[in-house]
Amino acid sequence: MALVPSTDLDRLRDPLTAWLRDRWTEAADTAVTGIDVPGSAGFSNETLMVEVTGTVAGTERTLQLVVRLQQSGPGLFPSYRLDQQWDILEALHRDGVVPVPRPLWREDDPGVLGAPFYAMERVQGRAALDDPPYTAAGWFIDLEPGDRATVILNGLDTMARVHATDLDRYDLSSLRRPGIGDPLDREIAYYEQFYAWAAQGRLHPTVEGALTWIREHRPTDSEPVVLCWGDARPANLLVREDLSVAAVLDWEMATLASPLLDLGWWVFMQRHHTDGYGIPAPHGLPDRDKTIAHYRRVSGHDTTAIDYYEAFAALRGAIIMLRLATMMIESGILPDDADLLYNNPGSRILAELTGQPPPAGAGLTGHIGRG
Repeated sequence: MALVPSTDLDRLRDPLTAWLRDRWTEAADTAVTGIDVPGSAGFSNETLMVEVTGTVAGTERTLQLVVRLQQSGPGLFPSYRLDQQWDILEALHRDGVVPVPRPLWREDDPGVLGAPFYAMERVQGRAALDDPPYTAAGWFIDLEPGDRATVILNGLDTMARVHATDLDRYDLSSLRRPGIGDPLDREIAYYEQFYAWAAQGRLHPTVEGALTWIREHRPTDSEPVVLCWGDARPANLLVREDLSVAAVLDWEMATLASPLLDLGWWVFMQRHHTDGYGIPAPHGLPDRDKTIAHYRRVSGHDTTAIDYYEAFAALRGAIIMLRLATMMIESGILPDDADLLYNNPGSRILAELTGQPPPAGAGLTGHIGRG
């Protein structure tokens, strides 16, 4: 579900056309012939699907673009670094190991479309969507069980390739969270701050208890530091008809941390889309143990601490859902006392994984102790 887009698409057509004429220099008569907002767009960004035509060497050509804009106000995350996403796309596209959309042009001047943005080539493929969950409906369910397994295992293979990115070759140091301590300390601190910002003074007992659990149970062994996708799940993969991965999407949550940060998120999200919704796992969907074993085999990374990172993923998910529910209340989609703020599939899983009672619903009182 997406917020009603605030962008006036007709207003953007002329300035976008002029901007593209200055960049698609080999084309004449460049024109934006289509501009739309994807129905599956999320709350974390503004995305435009743009069709552009032009004449190259006497032949009419068409470009299918995806334009991503810097969020114009408070959004799903405390900050939104469009430049970091661009840097990741450039590095991975140049490396050629992880399939990503080809980054074409970037604009830092907000005067063109009202916010900085970049344009990338649109990749053809299907994503296993969250709404409705891919575990219940859609093309993924229509596959044979063996093909379902292939889609998931191909996704895990691709995630392992993300983690194998040579950080000495590409400067992605801006992804490192600020603060003191090792990468895990910084991730925990970031989500504590995220929670305080998202809750707007509300007390979320399940999240509070989980933050204490995460601090007390954190792994003490040294861990590898890799490029983490951040939002590692099937919904952020474009899949070809032959079930291979055409592109990895959505780098808003990318960071430099343990590879188990991504694996934990993948495992948590699969649990969220099955147990969390009371949906039986579709035949062919690799279970938790098979998922972890496959990733360990193809990546070579130790997965001993995966239980911890699954709980940390559930905490991250609960904090993001708290912010998302707040945005839905502010936009009039939900009432002020919406139960979703506290009691949702993610928070219920979080409570189970951190040994807490199931979360209660709306009506909780109190204030957050962290700032």
